Amino acid sequence: GNDSHIFSLQKPSCTYYALDIGGNIPALSKRDEHIGNLHYLRGNCLNLPIEDNSIDSAISYGVFHHTPDPQKCMNEAFRVLRDNGTLCIYLYSNHENNVFKNLGIRAETALMYLTKKMSIKVGRIFCWSISPLILLLFSWPAQILKKIKNLEKFGNSFPLHWGTTPASIIADLQDRLLAPVNHRFSLKAFKTLFETAGFREVKIISTTAGHYGYGKNLKLNDGPTNNHGQPQKKPGE
Repeated sequence: GNDSHIFSLQKPSCTYYALDIGGNIPALSKRDEHIGNLHYLRGNCLNLPIEDNSIDSAISYGVFHHTPDPQKCMNEAFRVLRDNGTLCIYLYSNHENNVFKNLGIRAETALMYLTKKMSIKVGRIFCWSISPLILLLFSWPAQILKKIKNLEKFGNSFPLHWGTTPASIIADLQDRLLAPVNHRFSLKAFKTLFETAGFREVKIISTTAGHYGYGKNLKLNDGPTNNHGQPQKKPGE
């Protein structure tokens, strides 16, 4: 609830609805009950408990890639947005053009075969146990490279390049390795998510951290639309 908390205080004239599937929603709602323009909902982004055409803007940071069907999440976001409504999201990249990041993803995929068979408690212990190895292979070499002139960009291309201690990377390790589902997208696949849902004026920025995307729900005409918000073809078209 940190992002929702910050946004709602920055623009008190706007009404914010923060949605999460977790059981922590009542506690967050109690914590922020003094913020009159912020309301918490418990629900699933695969089936939003929100009416059609009722939201001006939606923001999702690192959620859709942890669901069984990211495309349905995009379709749901499109459904609840009003005409000219906007969606801003962040999703994991497959780092197809980054050798070192791609190597890290391959290691992540292999480790997830193990962590999926572990309880959360055992999984957390496992993440702590491998954190020194991750630092040795990726983080510390990156820290050294970033101190060398003309090699800073190369250092930033390493997975977990910011890490200095096990504590500094443990949250990221747990987020990646203990998630039941962990989709990653090429630039083309990320753009396709928007277009298939019906979004237009799509803009994407890809960094070493992942993909950041923006799209608009534009009513292309006054005619009927299909399930993706795209105009239905008339007979003979």
